[in-house]
Amino acid sequence: MNRKLQAIAQRNLIDNYQPEQLGVSWLGAAFNHSMSLYYALSTLGLIGWFAFFMNWIGK
Repeated sequence: MNRKLQAIAQRNLIDNYQPEQLGVSWLGAAFNHSMSLYYALSTLGLIGWFAFFMNWIGK
């Protein structure tokens, strides 16, 4: 990601650009607020499939 930011700075003729260290572990990336919607939707999907296979729905 730092290389991309550096390339953008060069393309936009920004001199003396000092990028910050962008270090995130996979655990920090997996459990953040942006991913919570995906986890909620996948949980609802799994519950729906479980209910379908148990013949609670879809008869």
